[in-house]
Amino acid sequence: MGTSDRFSKPQQPAASDGSSRRTSWIPQWLIDLLPTAKPVPDHVVELYERLLAGRIVVIGAEIDDRMAEATIAQLQFLEALEPDKELNLYLNSPGGSVTASFAICEAIERLQPALSTVCIGQACGTALLLLTSGTPKKRFALPDARLQFVPTEGGRLSVFSDASAGREADGSLAELRATLFRSFARHSKLSAARVESLCAYRERLSPQVAIEYGLIDGVFQRPRR
Repeated sequence: MGTSDRFSKPQQPAASDGSSRRTSWIPQWLIDLLPTAKPVPDHVVELYERLLAGRIVVIGAEIDDRMAEATIAQLQFLEALEPDKELNLYLNSPGGSVTASFAICEAIERLQPALSTVCIGQACGTALLLLTSGTPKKRFALPDARLQFVPTEGGRLSVFSDASAGREADGSLAELRATLFRSFARHSKLSAARVESLCAYRERLSPQVAIEYGLIDGVFQRPRR
């Protein structure tokens, strides 16, 4: 099977056994990667179908290797379907594993289509890095979004998740920290030294301050009723 066959969006076929069971246009290999209980219930598959049809990928939990794998797979799947059409990444995450987040960042940087990133709840630690890694002029937050730098040591809100702390808190920790600070600096107006200071003090930012720092480009305002 060629790449175009693997990533093409098929018509909705009937179940081969004649039952009422629905068949998804999302390929089974991608369904198997989704960060949800297995086997994936039909209503969850339908939710992801609607999100992917709108070219929306959501990170709504702590970032670990499984979340990174699912996120990268969805982004690449959508890129292959329509390489020139904008993608959207919605974030509501306390952060998590540095290495898993770096993998997502590297995938983002290699995307052909533009990627709009939006914080819809919170973006702390490495989730904030993903938010600011979107395409310039397409990085946004809601007015009450929680944006926060956090220290690079333990705790659920730190950039190191509990699950990955043992692997990452070794001799390479200093190198990971330096890479993290440089990554923030590359995508913003901040220096690596300034990012290190903001992380140490658990600096919480309003969306307006995040704009001044060059971390995001705008705030989505609620429509008037």
